[in-house]
Amino acid sequence: ATTTTTTTATTVKKIVAWCTPRSLSTALMYSFAQRDDTTAVDEPLYAHYMHRNSHLEHIGIERLFDEQSTNLDDVLNMIDTHAKTPIIFMKNIANMLPPSLMDEWLDEAFHIIMYRDPVKVIPKYDNNMPCIFQETAYPELITLCGKFRARNIPHIVLNSETLGAYPEDTLKEICFQAGIDFTPKMLSWPAGPKEFDGCWAPSWYHTLHKTTGFEKKVSASPTKSEVMPSQRALISDCYPFYLALETMAVTRECFQTQTGHESEQAAIMLVWIGDGLVPSTFANLSVLDGSLFKPEEAFVSQSFSIRDGKLLNLDVAVRSLNERASSKFETQTSSDFIKGAIEAVLVANNGENITALIVHQSETGTIIVLPSVSTE
Repeated sequence: ATTTTTTTATTVKKIVAWCTPRSLSTALMYSFAQRDDTTAVDEPLYAHYMHRNSHLEHIGIERLFDEQSTNLDDVLNMIDTHAKTPIIFMKNIANMLPPSLMDEWLDEAFHIIMYRDPVKVIPKYDNNMPCIFQETAYPELITLCGKFRARNIPHIVLNSETLGAYPEDTLKEICFQAGIDFTPKMLSWPAGPKEFDGCWAPSWYHTLHKTTGFEKKVSASPTKSEVMPSQRALISDCYPFYLALETMAVTRECFQTQTGHESEQAAIMLVWIGDGLVPSTFANLSVLDGSLFKPEEAFVSQSFSIRDGKLLNLDVAVRSLNERASSKFETQTSSDFIKGAIEAVLVANNGENITALIVHQSETGTIIVLPSVSTE
């Protein structure tokens, strides 16, 4: 995309893609870059992420810290003030999401959540460098979905196979949801490296550089013999998050540009287990009928009442839970941690139709927070 006009931060429309690795995210960036009104930015948070995770070893980033700032404020200022077009498109791998990124910055953008079946992601990633759970980005996508829903931030959730098989329909839907016009220019791009590629491109984009557009087909899954035993364990860890994303994704059949009707992303209930939020499918429980997840170790439980979206007697209920835990177990969890887990569940699920919470505390201090919802 080319233009000579500099646009201010208040007039630039930000479109931000948050993706798992190997999910056609770079192809989507190349697609948007063909628009005359769009500037493409390749993973602007990469250096900041590596600075926060100095224990990680990535290939092809020898020049990364020369090309990108590690200071988050500087990165956001670059994005907001240096666009030369009315639209700026940012591609990010979702695990690079900074914990300190303000919600207000997210409020100002249209977001694309894009993911892929982990059985197709992890073996491909391993072809370049060993994959670990931290690099898969599935949990961060779930966190973002919860945040977007809670704050009513405009976004679309897509399985990248939909983009790969039906590029024109999918791009039209993305543009429609983002409030911009679709252009056929987005369906193809010139072969070879791009001036906006990150310095890691030679290590990761060499296959894409041979292409001039989307393949218009669903990619084949690796055979069982092609998946290494070590990869199977990681795939298994990622799969609950993938299944949760599948429940939220917009399929081609539900595209507004196909049906003429407003599409709805299916809701997914998130629960708290241990140290964070996970999809209810991961917990092997029925949220709707209030069934309880029972860990193997002993536990105590406490019900928390909610009325009109507000918790009743929170401090009293937490104190009651801890008193019973202290009478049975040597290990207790702090009240602040329990309150934080409860708040996270309410925010992630937008509090909608939640009538009560059941909080379990195990003998090892593990906290489980399960919402009960009204089916009316």
